[in-house]
Amino acid sequence: MSSPRVFNTFREAQMGDVFTPPGPAPAPTRGLLALDQPDSNLAELFRAGSVPISTSTAATFRDVVLTTPGLDRAVGGVLVDPVTLHGSGASRTALRRNRIPIGVRMGDGTRRGHDIAGSVDDLDDEIARHVAAGASFARWQVVVSGAGAPTELRATARLVAGWSAVCLGRGLVPFVDVVVRPGSRDDLATVGSVHTATVSTVLDAVRVTGVDTARIVLGCTLVAPGDRHVATADDIARATLGSLRGAAAVPLACVVFTPAGRPDRLTAHLAATTWLNPPWPIGFCLGRSTLVHVARTWAGRPDRVAAARSELLGRLGTPTAVGRAARTEITRRAG
Repeated sequence: MSSPRVFNTFREAQMGDVFTPPGPAPAPTRGLLALDQPDSNLAELFRAGSVPISTSTAATFRDVVLTTPGLDRAVGGVLVDPVTLHGSGASRTALRRNRIPIGVRMGDGTRRGHDIAGSVDDLDDEIARHVAAGASFARWQVVVSGAGAPTELRATARLVAGWSAVCLGRGLVPFVDVVVRPGSRDDLATVGSVHTATVSTVLDAVRVTGVDTARIVLGCTLVAPGDRHVATADDIARATLGSLRGAAAVPLACVVFTPAGRPDRLTAHLAATTWLNPPWPIGFCLGRSTLVHVARTWAGRPDRVAAARSELLGRLGTPTAVGRAARTEITRRAG
């Protein structure tokens, strides 16, 4: 079924920070905050941020982040893990009170090896529980390293396509997040080729399932070369849009970019991509690259909570401001 209302709503979101299909969901111009990492991944982040680790550190850190005053004005949505979504702690209470669109992590590798034909059935109940708990979107991450494994990718794509259909049937917006991790020797053309093939495989599977891609939020890494190569922001923007066009990534409700290679350059990459006037609204998703700085500022100390929250809001606000400025200038020049 075609859904021009959904697509138009994303267009409205690009101009006014409002996004409503089919319920509350991410506003792309304000970006997404990914706090859906398992506790084991957060422990690695804490070590990188020199945070003392205890059994309650992960839960406390989530509360510090998710109860930040003004977070609802800084983000278009927050991704959480299923435990946080279904819990009753301060984090979930703050999200619901502030009406921040809540997304939930799914497809985190626990489905690997499942029978593809039978996997969607057990997902239906899981999705229904997430919706009942207040989720309005969900992320399934497809990760490809180097040349990838085509057979496994096609199987994963079929599962993701079925999952997308069930999500939409339950009123949950599917956020299909494609992550391409380049090898250190991979140049821009090599990464772009893998990126195009991966996105194309996933979207082709979605279309075969009968799902209108205009109802899908596509997340993807920017096309950036490996560590041994250098590329400008303009190079990366052109390679990324060229890859998505090559993958026939039209129509889409929105494209949400995640950092690749140099997360500190995400703002420049987003600005360069916006200047090329892409055919869909674009947004961004920040996770570990931002949270590690927040954790380092916090350091596990109650007296550092305010400083950590200020760090978080600043890092979320910068790409938003740059994106708005770029769009404003494009509109002005268009006359």
